[in-house]
Amino acid sequence: MLTVTGPIPTRTFRVLWALEELGLARVEILVQVGNTASLRVARKAGAREEGVLRNRIRHHGQDVDAVMFSLVPGDLRRESR
Repeated sequence: MLTVTGPIPTRTFRVLWALEELGLARVEILVQVGNTASLRVARKAGAREEGVLRNRIRHHGQDVDAVMFSLVPGDLRRESR
């Protein structure tokens, strides 16, 4: 699992789509509940929100909930229309 901390500009985040070239079926993004800036980046990148996972990530020694987003190759095709 790739873990990225700190702000990620939307343009940089879209570079993840290059992973499609590697034949990946899915990219998952986990964002801590309440992290509005990162939630906005995931949504602007076109990721689909799938739900909240309880106690999924650790932040400052505490287990916290995370919003699961995903990107699949079909999302790219829909976006390019």
